[in-house]
Amino acid sequence: MKDSKVSIELLSHFSCRICNKWWSISDAPKQTKEWFCPWCGEKQVFVYKNEI
Repeated sequence: MKDSKVSIELLSHFSCRICNKWWSISDAPKQTKEWFCPWCGEKQVFVYKNEI
């Protein structure tokens, strides 16, 4: 019998300070602190509060 495989995905949720909408990115690199809101296009800096 073959072994089954499992993958772990880290899902990051971002909240825009301008339009108050949110979005998620799976496996978002933590070294990237600046992101553009996909809704309003505003560039923002994010701080990760829950470091894993």
